[in-house]
Amino acid sequence: MMRQPVITPSGITYERVHILKHLTVKIPQNLLLPDEYFKKKQKRLTRILKYFHEQITHTDPISREVLHSDQLRPNTALKEALEDFTAMQP
Repeated sequence: MMRQPVITPSGITYERVHILKHLTVKIPQNLLLPDEYFKKKQKRLTRILKYFHEQITHTDPISREVLHSDQLRPNTALKEALEDFTAMQP
């Protein structure tokens, strides 16, 4: 059950800890590529990977809209409903 539901500008609700983890995933700075050709091209490939990484992880996982952690807002209505539901359980 969600403990800290947050809502995105697109209206999708996530658990705070999970969406923040999605938004802060990092790729290795020193990407190790075994093949000599790729080692020569490592700097360029690393830039390309970083670009695609940012396109993937700095987006809402469902809507794919650009999303940053400061855009998340607490979903108080859902949190209150979950608290009420939990309080009614024996």
